[in-house]
Amino acid sequence: MKKNNPNEFFIVCISRTEIESSSTRRIIKLFKDMTYNHAKRFMNKVELTVSGYDNDPRELCEVQDVRDFMAKLKVEFNSFFFLLNFHTLSQQFVMFSTCDCDSQDGKIFISEEEIVRYMLDQFNELNMLEFEGVITPEDNQLISGLAGDYFSNPPHLF
Repeated sequence: MKKNNPNEFFIVCISRTEIESSSTRRIIKLFKDMTYNHAKRFMNKVELTVSGYDNDPRELCEVQDVRDFMAKLKVEFNSFFFLLNFHTLSQQFVMFSTCDCDSQDGKIFISEEEIVRYMLDQFNELNMLEFEGVITPEDNQLISGLAGDYFSNPPHLF
């Protein structure tokens, strides 16, 4: 494996076929490999995308198949703060797709309580990765700081 480049990022695309068949196997295998075998290389460098819904006028978090897929994915792999980049919309997509949302006047909202629950869940996952020796305390602190900054000054959230 080549040396870690701080400017590189990785795109992981979930297809509509995977979503509609509820097939998380490929994504789980990939995310676990990225996390447990190559943690330093992939930490905060993954962009999660979804293909096949370009002609659907709804937001992805409004599509029940997407929500069901993401809920299943979250049960099987829940270290999104660790892998997903905080400078893209991936964190927002996962949060909106796995939390209870409300819509009003064409806008989608997540309650403050849901956001706090989501964040605590993700911080717990970071702590588990540190406890398992996958990441260092410094890595945990770095990602926690990025998460705090992201949710304090969200570029496109709320």
